[in-house]
Amino acid sequence: MVLCACAVPPDSAPPRVVFASRTAWPTPATPLPVLDTAAAARVFQQWDDAANGALTCWRKHMSATSDTLAEAKRRAGRVAAAYRGFADVLRANQWPDEAERHVRGLAAEYDRVFTQYETLAQATSVDRYRAVRYWMNSMTTEGWALRAAVRQALGLPAEPKEPFAIFSSPSPATAATAC
Repeated sequence: MVLCACAVPPDSAPPRVVFASRTAWPTPATPLPVLDTAAAARVFQQWDDAANGALTCWRKHMSATSDTLAEAKRRAGRVAAAYRGFADVLRANQWPDEAERHVRGLAAEYDRVFTQYETLAQATSVDRYRAVRYWMNSMTTEGWALRAAVRQALGLPAEPKEPFAIFSSPSPATAATAC
């Protein structure tokens, strides 16, 4: 699996793209400048939307039967990739001080979420898929609090305008692009 993490310079230049394998995650060769709050908010919101879209799609189709296991695993893999990419971006950028103190904890939380969905995506049978899904806890209470703290530090509402997809139906715009 190849993932892409974008480290975004604050001067609106095109994003710096860092490719990584599953075993070698991106680390910038030279320290990046601290993102200004507006740039950081845009980067965070973009990745938050991507993770939300992947999770929305998976939640709509999370049940697996012998006929749908491959598709359910593919969607779980998309959620894993979204959270892995999000965690990588959180680590690859230097964030404004107010957000930085929460970002490392949130990246660790997203690593944990990635591991759960990656395990789900690698299930070898419907029974294994269902067992993993039954026991997984996507985000902890602390993870939700860290996410809200970072969003607020970046001037974003604690919760997005569209509630996180696992608690409500997605808007038509999100639903159209989520799967």
